Amino acid sequence: MKALKTLLIGMAAAGSLFAANVVWAGDAAEVEKKIDAIMEEGGYICKTCHQFDTKTIGPAYMDVAKHYKDADDAAVATLVKQVVEGKSENLIWGPDSKDGKPDGKGTMPMPPNMSSKTSQPISEEHAKELVKLILSLAK
Repeated sequence: MKALKTLLIGMAAAGSLFAANVVWAGDAAEVEKKIDAIMEEGGYICKTCHQFDTKTIGPAYMDVAKHYKDADDAAVATLVKQVVEGKSENLIWGPDSKDGKPDGKGTMPMPPNMSSKTSQPISEEHAKELVKLILSLAK
């Protein structure tokens, strides 16, 4: 009887872990849809260099989320500023960066994010929303 109880508890725990992963995957898909909607609305071309889970010219959103998973308000403000103004110094995402771990060999600056619809810079509000959505992927 004790063995059966242990088995049932183990199965319940495994089921909970599986369910949590399924929910997380669903949440990630929802976050990706929200990111895409903001970019579509504003005409932002972030996906020219960034993809959701694949490194291209810039790091994948998932890698950024992993790297900044414990970001405080100051770090979030810095990331928002980088999205609005771009970044050309202290580039950490190089060719060997992966799994949320920058290699410190970055050579490609990130330009300021402009709207292809209005030729205006991304609003701070949209930048903050995108940063928070991207960082939520690590939770």
